[in-house]
Amino acid sequence: MSLRSDRKEFFKVNGDARKLFSFQDLKVWQKSVGFAEKVIRTIGELDTPRKHYRLIEQLEAASTSVSMNTCPVK
Repeated sequence: MSLRSDRKEFFKVNGDARKLFSFQDLKVWQKSVGFAEKVIRTIGELDTPRKHYRLIEQLEAASTSVSMNTCPVK
């Protein structure tokens, strides 16, 4: 999954141009997305009875929470 943006943005502080970075550049975001992908892939391979469905939903939600809370809200 490639969620990287190639868009370069700059802002000026006292006449000095500085590059803005995207949340996708943050290591914590990159690692949390990788972790969530692994959890979801592992869950997909499980052969569990229906009674564990809510637990699986909670695992998926918890594994995606870091990346979802790191990215900005528009």
